[in-house]
Amino acid sequence: MARVPARNDNELTSASASLRPHLLAKGSDRIVETVSLEGVKILTAFTRSQETGWIVALGIPLDTISGPARQTLFTTLTIGAVLLIVGLTFASRLATHLMRAEAHRELLVNELNHRVKNTLSSVQAIVARGLAQSPASAEQLNAIETGLLALSHVHNILSSHNWQGAGMRDIAAAILEPYAIGARRRVIASGPAFTLPPRVAIPLVLVLNEMVTNAAKYGALSTADGVVALSWRVAGARLRITWEESGGPPVRPPQRSGYGTRFIERAVSGELGGNYTATYAPSGLSAVIEIGV
Repeated sequence: MARVPARNDNELTSASASLRPHLLAKGSDRIVETVSLEGVKILTAFTRSQETGWIVALGIPLDTISGPARQTLFTTLTIGAVLLIVGLTFASRLATHLMRAEAHRELLVNELNHRVKNTLSSVQAIVARGLAQSPASAEQLNAIETGLLALSHVHNILSSHNWQGAGMRDIAAAILEPYAIGARRRVIASGPAFTLPPRVAIPLVLVLNEMVTNAAKYGALSTADGVVALSWRVAGARLRITWEESGGPPVRPPQRSGYGTRFIERAVSGELGGNYTATYAPSGLSAVIEIGV
């Protein structure tokens, strides 16, 4: 303890040289690093009484503070290094397992693609032989072949995306491309980029294939001036597909539902869980498909 101003010089001579300037300095509280008379580094805290002028200083050797801190830091760094090594080892092994699993999955997908393509080819050949002697074999065979071709198209699309989904634009192009012949656009597809899950893409391709087949046989695509417009939009979790035909022969409501219409209605309501509405206007067929995605 000391008093400033000091009553005599002895009060300050007992303080170390590094301590005296702080005793004489103006101000109240501070913490500084000083050196004791014995040469020990000390962290000293000062407080001055405004009423009496006395200063109280409390010093703690730095070694008693920094020693445990260094020990704690060393322990923390050691534990951190061990945990880092363990984490890196685990991450390396996990990455290796994931790479092997991904390679195995790709191998299985490629094998599945190969087998499915072979199966589709075999089914097509069996159907062709079975219907060879039937009076209606040409028409039936053409319907079956177009269905198998549609399945092949959607299979190729899904395979190119690792069976994660199929883009609506890719599906529309695969179905309508065979009819986009010549300079004049006979088929028009428009809509936002949208990916369908496989459970929706496969039956939807079959439905659209049936619709374009009917258009080619009886509707707008059966004449040189006919046009088919396919459009879609997404609202929330609902996909709305619009099919409009124009420029074809005059349309009359059918007296009874044919196989194609029944197939479309069953596929949309059953497999897709949606609604199918068809309007038979004289200018052309107009249909709307609404499904949940």
